[in-house]
Amino acid sequence: MSKKKEIFTQLRVPGGEVTESDGVVYAFHHAGGSATSFVPFARAAPRLSWRALQLPGRGVRMSEAHPSSVAGIVGEAVVAMASEMGAGGEYVVFGHSMGATLAYEVVRALMAVGAGNGDGKASGADAELAAAVEEAAAAAGVAMETVCALPMPKALIVSARSAFPVSASPRTW
Repeated sequence: MSKKKEIFTQLRVPGGEVTESDGVVYAFHHAGGSATSFVPFARAAPRLSWRALQLPGRGVRMSEAHPSSVAGIVGEAVVAMASEMGAGGEYVVFGHSMGATLAYEVVRALMAVGAGNGDGKASGADAELAAAVEEAAAAAGVAMETVCALPMPKALIVSARSAFPVSASPRTW
């Protein structure tokens, strides 16, 4: 049995005991960063569950080959999110710099596969993203029905600033 590949890292901070009902933030880091780039945000908003992307070739995924395509990263991220969230729960997608591009593409991929409608059929105009999600789902053994049952995020938040000011932390919803 192969070990499940961890795409997202759960950021834990002192006093940060959270439940899914507090909300989930899927965070996508900048090109030179890693999941730990979002620790200041997790400290500033400890009631949220911070799930930070860890790209292959970085951090705990250092031994993996660097990604060869944005679509491949996006497909893996969408499938991991669907596996974690299922059909319920509120979440937002947050990206900084290059991560903003990835976050945007994740939302586009969710639309391309008809997320939220639960029918398991790719229905969007963006065939490359839909195909990447279907390929990642097949590789992970996740049914497309599971992916399509994932609701759309409550918000897409992007940042292009060179530093994360703590005052810019998201508020709980």
